[in-house]
Amino acid sequence: MAALVMLASACTSDNEPFLADPADTSALVEDTATTEAASEDVEATAPNDPTETMEIWASTLSGGAVVSIARNGGAVSTFAVGAADSSGSPLEPDSQFRVGSISKTFIAAMVMQLVDEGTLALDDPVAGFLSDASTGLDPALTVRQLMSHTSGVPSYTDQGSFFGAVFSDAERAWTPREIRALVDEVPADFEPGERHSYSNTNYVVLGQLLEALTGQTIDEALKERITEPLGLTLTTFDSETASPVVGYSTFLPGDSSEAESYTSIATSAWAAGELVSTGPELARFLQALVGGELMTESSFEAMTEGMQENGYGLGLFPIGFPTGMAIGHGGGIPGFTSIMGIQPETGDLLIVVSNDDFDDANELAQRVVRTW
Repeated sequence: MAALVMLASACTSDNEPFLADPADTSALVEDTATTEAASEDVEATAPNDPTETMEIWASTLSGGAVVSIARNGGAVSTFAVGAADSSGSPLEPDSQFRVGSISKTFIAAMVMQLVDEGTLALDDPVAGFLSDASTGLDPALTVRQLMSHTSGVPSYTDQGSFFGAVFSDAERAWTPREIRALVDEVPADFEPGERHSYSNTNYVVLGQLLEALTGQTIDEALKERITEPLGLTLTTFDSETASPVVGYSTFLPGDSSEAESYTSIATSAWAAGELVSTGPELARFLQALVGGELMTESSFEAMTEGMQENGYGLGLFPIGFPTGMAIGHGGGIPGFTSIMGIQPETGDLLIVVSNDDFDDANELAQRVVRTW
C-alpha cells in the first residue's frame, strides 16, 4: 500500500513548541500515492489493526497515541497504546487530548455557518464587525484572508516576547485582546491577499469575530453549532471543564503537563489551538464536514477551493492519501501533536492524537497508513 504524503501535518519538537505552521513538517515518503482507488466503487472494509505499528512507534515515548481509522466509508475503528499519566494508566479510545491547531478547522466551520446564515460574507472587511477589537488590523482585511492565512497579519507566536511571557507565569489566563496586543505595533508581513503565510493571529481574530457576531463565547458557539448537534460530548474549548491526558514534552516544567498549571499555554492558544477532543470525535466531525451536515455544499466548496494549488484552503490543508487528496489539519501544543484527514470520495479517514511531542503524530500517521 502506498504511503501517506503529509502535505500538512502537526508541529514537531524540532519546531517551536506549539502552534507552529503545520506545513513546516511536510514529509516526503518513499512510495508514490495513487488516486486510482478514489474513482472505484469499493466495499467498506474494516481497517487492519495498527496496534503493533503503534506500539513500536510509542516504545521510546513516555506517552502514546490514539488512532481512529475508517476505510472506504466504513465504521470508524479506534486503537490506543501508551500511557495517559505518570502512574501508567493506559490511554483509552475515548481519552481526551489537546489537539492544537486542529482548533482552526472548527473555527472555520463555524464562520462558514455564519456565511450560510447571511450574517457575513467571506469578502467582507473584518474591521467593520469588531469595533474596538479591530486595533492594528488593516481596514481592508477580509474574512477570507484571515481564514486562508493570506492576511499579512504577523503571528503572535513568532514574537520574541511571547514564549517568555507564557512560560514565566503558568497561572496567567490570557485574553484574546492581550494575545492580539503582542502584534498591534508589529508591521504587517505583507499586504492582505498578496501571498500565503501561516499566522496564529488570524484565528484569534476569527474567534473574536465569532464572539462578536453570535454574542456567545467560542465554546458556547461550538456547543450550539457543532458538538451538541453531532453528539460530541468530549470536544470543547473550555480547558477548565476538560480532562485531557497528561502531555509529555521537554518544553514543559518537569517534562510533563502534570508538573505545573497549563492555564497560560491553553488560554494563549485560544481559538488558534485550545481545543480538547478525542480520536473518535474528530472522526465524527470530519465525516459531518464532508457529508454536508455542518454547512451548505457551496460553503464546503469554498473551504476547499484552490487548496491543492495554494497549500491551504479555509481552515483546511491538503493531505495526500493513497486513495487521493484528503483534507484535514495538523496540530501541536506542548505535550501533544495531532493530525486528522479524510478523503471525501472514498471516505478513507485517519486521525492520530498523541500525548508526547518527542515524536510527531505525522510520523505515526505515515506508518499506520502503510498497514492499510
